[in-house]
Amino acid sequence: MTSKIRRLYLYQALSYTFFDRAIFTIYLASNDVSFAQIGMLQSLLFAATFFAEFPMGVLGDKIGRKSLIIAGRFCVVAYSVLMLLGGSWGGFNVFLIAFVVFGIGNAAISGADSSFLYESAREEGRKPEFTRIASRFHAIAVGAVAFGMLIGGQLQKIDWSIVFGASAVLHLVGIAVIATIQEERPAGPDGSNDSIRKILTDLSSVFRRDKSLSIFVLGSALLGSTINAFYIYVPVLLISEGFSTDLSSLTTACAAGLAIVASAQAWRLVGWTGDRLMFIALPSVAATLLVCIAIAPFWIIPVIAILVILLEDVLDPLVSRVIHDGISDNVRASVISTESSAFSLLSVLLFPAFGWLADEYSFNSMALIAGLFCCLPCLLLLPRGAMVVSADKHEGAPEGEVSDK
Repeated sequence: MTSKIRRLYLYQALSYTFFDRAIFTIYLASNDVSFAQIGMLQSLLFAATFFAEFPMGVLGDKIGRKSLIIAGRFCVVAYSVLMLLGGSWGGFNVFLIAFVVFGIGNAAISGADSSFLYESAREEGRKPEFTRIASRFHAIAVGAVAFGMLIGGQLQKIDWSIVFGASAVLHLVGIAVIATIQEERPAGPDGSNDSIRKILTDLSSVFRRDKSLSIFVLGSALLGSTINAFYIYVPVLLISEGFSTDLSSLTTACAAGLAIVASAQAWRLVGWTGDRLMFIALPSVAATLLVCIAIAPFWIIPVIAILVILLEDVLDPLVSRVIHDGISDNVRASVISTESSAFSLLSVLLFPAFGWLADEYSFNSMALIAGLFCCLPCLLLLPRGAMVVSADKHEGAPEGEVSDK
Protein backbone atom coordinates (compact mmCIF):
# COMPACT_ATOMS: atom_id res chain seq x y z
CA MET A 1 0.00 0.00 0.00
CA THR A 2 1.45 3.37 -0.99
CA SER A 3 2.12 6.12 1.51
CA LYS A 4 -0.19 8.54 -0.29
CA ILE A 5 -3.16 6.17 -0.29
CA ARG A 6 -2.47 5.22 3.33
CA ARG A 7 -2.66 8.87 4.35
CA LEU A 8 -5.85 9.33 2.34
CA TYR A 9 -7.30 6.40 4.28
CA LEU A 10 -6.27 8.07 7.57
CA TYR A 11 -7.76 11.37 6.45
CA GLN A 12 -10.99 9.56 5.59
CA ALA A 13 -11.18 7.92 9.03
CA LEU A 14 -10.73 11.21 10.86
CA SER A 15 -12.94 13.33 8.63
CA TYR A 16 -15.97 11.04 8.69
CA THR A 17 -16.14 10.64 12.45
CA PHE A 18 -19.34 12.53 13.22
CA PHE A 19 -20.44 11.88 16.79
CA ASP A 20 -23.82 13.47 16.02
CA ARG A 21 -24.53 11.39 12.90
CA ALA A 22 -27.00 8.97 14.51
CA ILE A 23 -28.51 11.46 16.93
CA PHE A 24 -28.54 14.89 15.28
CA THR A 25 -32.25 14.51 14.49
CA ILE A 26 -32.81 13.71 18.17
CA TYR A 27 -30.80 16.80 19.10
CA LEU A 28 -32.94 18.91 16.80
CA ALA A 29 -36.15 17.35 18.15
CA SER A 30 -35.01 18.11 21.71
CA ASN A 31 -34.80 21.75 20.63
CA ASP A 32 -38.44 21.72 19.46
CA VAL A 33 -37.71 21.08 15.77
CA SER A 34 -40.52 19.08 14.12
CA PHE A 35 -40.32 16.32 11.48
CA ALA A 36 -41.30 18.83 8.81
CA GLN A 37 -38.67 21.33 10.03
CA ILE A 38 -36.01 18.60 10.04
CA GLY A 39 -36.97 17.89 6.46
CA MET A 40 -36.72 21.62 5.73
CA LEU A 41 -33.22 21.75 7.22
CA GLN A 42 -32.11 18.75 5.18
CA SER A 43 -33.66 20.31 2.10
CA LEU A 44 -31.82 23.57 2.78
CA LEU A 45 -28.56 21.66 3.23
CA PHE A 46 -28.94 20.02 -0.14
CA ALA A 47 -30.11 23.26 -1.74
CA ALA A 48 -26.89 24.90 -0.55
CA THR A 49 -24.93 21.91 -1.82
CA PHE A 50 -26.74 22.03 -5.15
CA PHE A 51 -25.99 25.70 -5.80
CA ALA A 52 -22.36 25.39 -4.64
CA GLU A 53 -21.63 21.96 -6.12
CA PHE A 54 -20.94 22.80 -9.74
CA PRO A 55 -18.86 25.95 -9.06
CA MET A 56 -16.85 23.96 -6.51
CA GLY A 57 -16.24 21.15 -9.00
CA VAL A 58 -14.97 23.58 -11.60
CA LEU A 59 -12.84 25.27 -8.94
CA GLY A 60 -11.40 21.89 -8.00
CA ASP A 61 -10.35 21.32 -11.60
CA LYS A 62 -8.87 24.82 -11.68
CA ILE A 63 -6.93 25.09 -8.40
CA GLY A 64 -6.48 21.46 -7.42
CA ARG A 65 -8.27 18.90 -5.24
CA LYS A 66 -6.42 19.28 -1.95
CA SER A 67 -7.03 23.00 -1.42
CA LEU A 68 -10.73 22.55 -2.04
CA ILE A 69 -10.96 19.58 0.33
CA ILE A 70 -9.29 21.58 3.11
CA ALA A 71 -11.68 24.51 2.61
CA GLY A 72 -14.64 22.15 2.69
CA ARG A 73 -13.48 20.50 5.88
CA PHE A 74 -13.20 23.88 7.61
CA CYS A 75 -16.86 24.42 6.70
CA VAL A 76 -17.68 21.10 8.38
CA VAL A 77 -15.88 22.26 11.54
CA ALA A 78 -17.94 25.47 11.45
CA TYR A 79 -21.11 23.34 11.19
CA SER A 80 -20.29 21.57 14.47
CA VAL A 81 -19.73 24.89 16.23
CA LEU A 82 -22.96 26.39 14.87
CA MET A 83 -25.01 23.34 15.84
CA LEU A 84 -23.81 23.72 19.40
CA LEU A 85 -24.61 27.43 19.40
CA GLY A 86 -28.06 26.77 17.96
CA GLY A 87 -28.93 24.53 20.88
CA SER A 88 -27.64 26.94 23.50
CA TRP A 89 -29.07 30.27 22.39
CA GLY A 90 -29.63 30.71 18.67
CA GLY A 91 -32.44 28.28 18.01
CA PHE A 92 -33.78 27.33 14.60
CA ASN A 93 -32.24 30.26 12.71
CA VAL A 94 -28.73 29.21 13.74
CA PHE A 95 -29.52 25.64 12.72
CA LEU A 96 -30.45 27.01 9.30
CA ILE A 97 -27.05 28.69 8.98
CA ALA A 98 -25.29 25.53 10.19
CA PHE A 99 -26.93 23.38 7.54
CA VAL A 100 -26.15 25.90 4.78
CA VAL A 101 -22.47 25.98 5.79
CA PHE A 102 -22.41 22.18 5.95
CA GLY A 103 -23.94 22.01 2.48
CA ILE A 104 -21.27 24.30 1.05
CA GLY A 105 -18.57 22.20 2.72
CA ASN A 106 -20.04 19.02 1.25
CA ALA A 107 -20.04 20.63 -2.19
CA ALA A 108 -16.35 21.47 -1.89
CA ILE A 109 -15.43 17.94 -0.81
CA SER A 110 -17.65 15.68 -2.89
CA GLY A 111 -16.05 15.99 -6.30
CA ALA A 112 -12.53 16.62 -5.04
CA ASP A 113 -11.93 13.70 -2.68
CA SER A 114 -12.90 10.88 -5.06
CA SER A 115 -10.95 12.59 -7.87
CA PHE A 116 -7.91 12.86 -5.59
CA LEU A 117 -8.21 9.16 -4.72
CA TYR A 118 -8.61 8.05 -8.34
CA GLU A 119 -5.66 10.12 -9.55
CA SER A 120 -3.49 8.96 -6.65
CA ALA A 121 -4.24 5.32 -7.47
CA ARG A 122 -3.38 5.91 -11.11
CA GLU A 123 -0.13 7.69 -10.25
CA GLU A 124 0.94 4.66 -8.21
CA GLY A 125 0.08 2.24 -11.01
CA ARG A 126 -2.99 0.91 -9.21
CA LYS A 127 -5.77 2.01 -11.52
CA PRO A 128 -6.89 -1.61 -12.16
CA GLU A 129 -7.45 -1.89 -8.41
CA PHE A 130 -9.59 1.22 -8.15
CA THR A 131 -12.84 -0.58 -7.31
CA ARG A 132 -11.01 -2.30 -4.44
CA ILE A 133 -9.39 0.95 -3.28
CA ALA A 134 -12.66 2.87 -3.56
CA SER A 135 -14.43 0.07 -1.65
CA ARG A 136 -11.97 0.38 1.20
CA PHE A 137 -12.06 4.17 1.09
CA HIS A 138 -15.84 4.02 1.38
CA ALA A 139 -15.64 1.29 4.05
CA ILE A 140 -13.32 3.45 6.14
CA ALA A 141 -15.80 6.33 5.91
CA VAL A 142 -18.63 4.03 6.96
CA GLY A 143 -16.49 2.66 9.76
CA ALA A 144 -15.71 6.16 10.98
CA VAL A 145 -19.41 7.02 10.87
CA ALA A 146 -20.20 3.80 12.77
CA PHE A 147 -17.61 4.64 15.42
CA GLY A 148 -19.08 8.11 15.73
CA MET A 149 -22.56 6.68 16.05
CA LEU A 150 -21.49 4.20 18.71
CA ILE A 151 -19.61 6.73 20.80
CA GLY A 152 -21.97 9.65 20.13
CA GLY A 153 -24.81 8.20 22.16
CA GLN A 154 -22.48 7.81 25.14
CA LEU A 155 -21.00 11.29 24.76
CA GLN A 156 -24.51 12.73 24.65
CA LYS A 157 -25.07 11.39 28.18
CA ILE A 158 -22.27 13.68 29.32
CA ASP A 159 -23.18 16.76 27.30
CA TRP A 160 -24.12 17.72 23.75
CA SER A 161 -21.12 20.07 23.69
CA ILE A 162 -18.82 17.03 23.87
CA VAL A 163 -20.62 15.49 20.88
CA PHE A 164 -20.05 18.45 18.58
CA GLY A 165 -16.73 19.59 20.08
CA ALA A 166 -15.06 16.19 19.69
CA SER A 167 -16.24 15.97 16.08
CA ALA A 168 -14.70 19.36 15.31
CA VAL A 169 -11.35 18.38 16.83
CA LEU A 170 -11.08 15.17 14.80
CA HIS A 171 -11.96 17.01 11.60
CA LEU A 172 -9.18 19.52 12.28
CA VAL A 173 -6.72 16.64 12.66
CA GLY A 174 -8.01 15.24 9.35
CA ILE A 175 -7.26 18.60 7.71
CA ALA A 176 -3.70 18.42 9.06
CA VAL A 177 -3.26 14.92 7.60
CA ILE A 178 -4.42 15.74 4.08
CA ALA A 179 -2.30 18.90 4.10
CA THR A 180 0.77 16.64 4.19
CA ILE A 181 -0.17 14.84 0.94
CA GLN A 182 1.53 16.10 -2.21
CA GLU A 183 -0.89 16.57 -5.09
CA GLU A 184 0.17 15.99 -8.67
CA ARG A 185 -2.00 18.68 -10.25
CA PRO A 186 -2.91 18.52 -13.93
CA ALA A 187 -1.01 21.75 -14.62
CA GLY A 188 1.72 23.18 -16.78
CA PRO A 189 5.32 23.89 -15.69
CA ASP A 190 4.38 27.34 -14.42
CA GLY A 191 1.62 25.90 -12.24
CA SER A 192 -1.11 27.19 -14.52
CA ASN A 193 -4.15 25.14 -15.39
CA ASP A 194 -6.95 25.16 -17.93
CA SER A 195 -9.07 28.28 -17.88
CA ILE A 196 -12.51 28.03 -16.34
CA ARG A 197 -14.02 28.69 -19.77
CA LYS A 198 -12.14 25.72 -21.24
CA ILE A 199 -13.17 23.48 -18.34
CA LEU A 200 -16.83 24.40 -18.89
CA THR A 201 -16.52 23.85 -22.64
CA ASP A 202 -14.90 20.44 -22.17
CA LEU A 203 -17.47 19.43 -19.57
CA SER A 204 -20.36 20.35 -21.87
CA SER A 205 -18.71 18.36 -24.63
CA VAL A 206 -18.39 15.29 -22.39
CA PHE A 207 -22.11 15.15 -21.63
CA ARG A 208 -23.18 15.97 -25.18
CA ARG A 209 -20.94 13.29 -26.63
CA ASP A 210 -21.65 10.60 -24.02
CA LYS A 211 -25.40 10.29 -23.43
CA SER A 212 -25.01 7.07 -21.44
CA LEU A 213 -22.89 8.95 -18.88
CA SER A 214 -25.64 11.56 -18.43
CA ILE A 215 -28.24 8.83 -17.90
CA PHE A 216 -25.97 6.96 -15.48
CA VAL A 217 -25.35 10.11 -13.43
CA LEU A 218 -29.10 10.68 -13.13
CA GLY A 219 -29.74 7.08 -12.07
CA SER A 220 -27.02 7.18 -9.43
CA ALA A 221 -28.31 10.47 -8.01
CA LEU A 222 -31.92 9.24 -7.89
CA LEU A 223 -31.05 6.01 -6.08
CA GLY A 224 -28.77 7.68 -3.54
CA SER A 225 -31.09 10.58 -2.74
CA THR A 226 -34.11 8.31 -2.33
CA ILE A 227 -32.40 5.90 0.07
CA ASN A 228 -30.83 8.71 2.12
CA ALA A 229 -34.09 10.67 2.34
CA PHE A 230 -35.76 7.55 3.74
CA TYR A 231 -32.97 6.54 6.12
CA ILE A 232 -32.53 9.93 7.78
CA TYR A 233 -35.87 9.55 9.56
CA VAL A 234 -35.22 6.07 11.01
CA PRO A 235 -33.58 7.28 14.29
CA VAL A 236 -36.54 9.57 15.03
CA LEU A 237 -38.93 6.66 14.38
CA LEU A 238 -37.00 4.51 16.86
CA ILE A 239 -37.21 7.22 19.52
CA SER A 240 -40.95 7.68 18.93
CA GLU A 241 -41.43 3.94 19.49
CA GLY A 242 -39.68 3.98 22.86
CA PHE A 243 -35.99 3.46 22.04
CA SER A 244 -33.60 5.43 24.25
CA THR A 245 -31.11 7.80 22.62
CA ASP A 246 -28.13 5.51 23.24
CA LEU A 247 -30.07 2.41 22.08
CA SER A 248 -31.06 4.21 18.89
CA SER A 249 -27.43 5.21 18.43
CA LEU A 250 -26.28 1.64 19.02
CA THR A 251 -28.79 0.26 16.51
CA THR A 252 -27.67 2.69 13.83
CA ALA A 253 -24.01 1.99 14.63
CA CYS A 254 -24.59 -1.75 14.18
CA ALA A 255 -26.06 -1.01 10.76
CA ALA A 256 -22.97 1.00 9.88
CA GLY A 257 -20.75 -1.80 11.19
CA LEU A 258 -22.33 -4.24 8.76
CA ALA A 259 -21.95 -1.64 6.03
CA ILE A 260 -18.19 -1.61 6.64
CA VAL A 261 -18.00 -5.26 5.62
CA ALA A 262 -20.33 -4.71 2.67
CA SER A 263 -18.29 -1.76 1.39
CA ALA A 264 -14.91 -3.41 1.85
CA GLN A 265 -15.99 -6.59 0.05
CA ALA A 266 -18.04 -4.94 -2.70
CA TRP A 267 -15.30 -5.58 -5.27
CA ARG A 268 -15.45 -9.33 -4.52
CA LEU A 269 -19.21 -9.41 -5.03
CA VAL A 270 -18.78 -7.63 -8.35
CA GLY A 271 -16.26 -10.27 -9.39
CA TRP A 272 -18.64 -13.11 -8.50
CA THR A 273 -21.84 -11.73 -10.01
CA GLY A 274 -20.77 -9.33 -12.74
CA ASP A 275 -21.54 -5.62 -13.04
CA ARG A 276 -24.70 -6.02 -15.11
CA LEU A 277 -26.39 -8.13 -12.45
CA MET A 278 -25.32 -5.71 -9.74
CA PHE A 279 -26.83 -2.72 -11.54
CA ILE A 280 -30.14 -4.55 -11.98
CA ALA A 281 -30.41 -6.50 -8.74
CA LEU A 282 -29.36 -4.02 -6.07
CA PRO A 283 -31.80 -1.17 -6.89
CA SER A 284 -34.57 -3.75 -7.44
CA VAL A 285 -33.98 -5.43 -4.09
CA ALA A 286 -33.84 -2.03 -2.34
CA ALA A 287 -37.18 -1.08 -3.93
CA THR A 288 -38.76 -4.36 -2.87
CA LEU A 289 -37.57 -4.03 0.72
CA LEU A 290 -38.86 -0.46 1.03
CA VAL A 291 -42.26 -1.43 -0.37
CA CYS A 292 -42.40 -4.27 2.18
CA ILE A 293 -42.17 -1.72 5.02
CA ALA A 294 -45.73 -0.65 4.16
CA ILE A 295 -47.03 -3.93 5.60
CA ALA A 296 -44.22 -4.81 8.01
CA PRO A 297 -44.53 -4.77 11.82
CA PHE A 298 -42.43 -2.19 13.67
CA TRP A 299 -39.74 -4.58 14.87
CA ILE A 300 -38.69 -5.50 11.33
CA ILE A 301 -38.48 -1.93 10.02
CA PRO A 302 -34.96 -1.29 11.44
CA VAL A 303 -33.79 -4.58 9.89
CA ILE A 304 -35.12 -3.58 6.47
CA ALA A 305 -33.59 -0.11 6.80
CA ILE A 306 -30.20 -1.70 7.55
CA LEU A 307 -30.45 -3.98 4.52
CA VAL A 308 -31.31 -1.07 2.23
CA ILE A 309 -28.28 0.91 3.39
CA LEU A 310 -26.07 -2.16 2.92
CA LEU A 311 -27.20 -2.43 -0.68
CA GLU A 312 -26.29 1.18 -1.36
CA ASP A 313 -22.88 0.71 0.27
CA VAL A 314 -22.14 -2.26 -1.98
CA LEU A 315 -23.11 -0.35 -5.11
CA ASP A 316 -21.33 2.92 -4.29
CA PRO A 317 -17.71 1.92 -5.13
CA LEU A 318 -18.81 0.37 -8.42
CA VAL A 319 -20.74 3.50 -9.38
CA SER A 320 -17.66 5.57 -8.53
CA ARG A 321 -15.45 3.50 -10.83
CA VAL A 322 -17.91 3.65 -13.71
CA ILE A 323 -18.12 7.44 -13.51
CA HIS A 324 -14.35 7.97 -13.17
CA ASP A 325 -13.37 5.66 -16.02
CA GLY A 326 -13.34 7.41 -19.38
CA ILE A 327 -13.30 11.05 -18.16
CA SER A 328 -10.22 13.25 -18.32
CA ASP A 329 -8.47 14.90 -15.38
CA ASN A 330 -9.26 18.46 -16.44
CA VAL A 331 -13.01 17.90 -15.93
CA ARG A 332 -12.95 15.01 -13.43
CA ALA A 333 -14.05 16.96 -10.35
CA SER A 334 -16.63 18.83 -12.44
CA VAL A 335 -18.23 15.60 -13.66
CA ILE A 336 -18.35 14.17 -10.12
CA SER A 337 -19.82 17.45 -8.87
CA THR A 338 -22.47 17.31 -11.59
CA GLU A 339 -23.58 13.92 -10.23
CA SER A 340 -23.58 15.37 -6.71
CA SER A 341 -25.57 18.38 -7.94
CA ALA A 342 -28.24 16.05 -9.29
CA PHE A 343 -28.22 14.19 -5.96
CA SER A 344 -28.61 17.48 -4.08
CA LEU A 345 -31.42 18.76 -6.29
CA LEU A 346 -33.37 15.53 -5.87
CA SER A 347 -32.71 15.63 -2.12
CA VAL A 348 -34.08 19.18 -1.93
CA LEU A 349 -37.37 17.75 -3.17
CA LEU A 350 -37.37 14.35 -1.46
CA PHE A 351 -36.33 15.21 2.12
CA PRO A 352 -39.25 17.58 2.89
CA ALA A 353 -41.65 15.44 0.84
CA PHE A 354 -40.76 12.32 2.81
CA GLY A 355 -40.95 14.28 6.08
CA TRP A 356 -44.40 15.53 5.12
CA LEU A 357 -45.54 12.00 4.28
CA ALA A 358 -44.28 10.73 7.64
CA ASP A 359 -46.02 13.58 9.51
CA GLU A 360 -49.35 13.51 7.65
CA TYR A 361 -49.71 9.79 6.97
CA SER A 362 -47.16 7.34 8.36
CA PHE A 363 -43.57 6.20 8.17
CA ASN A 364 -44.80 3.14 6.28
CA SER A 365 -46.41 5.30 3.59
CA MET A 366 -43.19 7.25 3.18
CA ALA A 367 -41.22 4.01 2.76
CA LEU A 368 -43.70 2.79 0.13
CA ILE A 369 -43.14 5.92 -1.97
CA ALA A 370 -39.37 5.57 -1.52
CA GLY A 371 -39.59 2.00 -2.81
CA LEU A 372 -41.41 3.13 -5.93
CA PHE A 373 -38.74 5.78 -6.55
CA CYS A 374 -36.03 3.09 -6.39
CA CYS A 375 -37.49 1.16 -9.32
CA LEU A 376 -36.24 3.56 -12.00
CA PRO A 377 -32.46 3.66 -11.29
CA CYS A 378 -31.84 0.06 -12.39
CA LEU A 379 -32.96 1.07 -15.91
CA LEU A 380 -30.82 4.21 -15.85
CA LEU A 381 -27.66 2.61 -14.45
CA LEU A 382 -27.47 -0.42 -16.73
CA PRO A 383 -26.44 1.03 -20.17
CA ARG A 384 -23.31 2.85 -18.98
CA GLY A 385 -22.36 0.02 -16.63
CA ALA A 386 -22.57 -2.51 -19.48
CA MET A 387 -20.30 -0.30 -21.63
CA VAL A 388 -17.62 -0.15 -18.91
CA VAL A 389 -17.82 -3.90 -18.37
CA SER A 390 -17.22 -4.51 -22.07
CA ALA A 391 -14.25 -2.15 -22.04
CA ASP A 392 -12.77 -3.80 -18.94
CA LYS A 393 -12.83 -7.20 -20.62
CA HIS A 394 -10.36 -5.88 -23.19
CA GLU A 395 -7.98 -4.29 -20.66
CA GLY A 396 -6.55 -7.39 -18.99
CA ALA A 397 -6.64 -9.13 -15.65
CA PRO A 398 -9.54 -8.67 -13.24
CA GLU A 399 -9.03 -6.44 -10.24
CA GLY A 400 -8.91 -9.28 -7.78
CA GLU A 401 -5.64 -10.51 -9.29
CA VAL A 402 -3.72 -7.30 -8.62
CA SER A 403 -1.49 -7.34 -5.57
CA ASP A 404 -2.41 -5.11 -2.67
CA LYS A 405 1.14 -4.95 -1.41
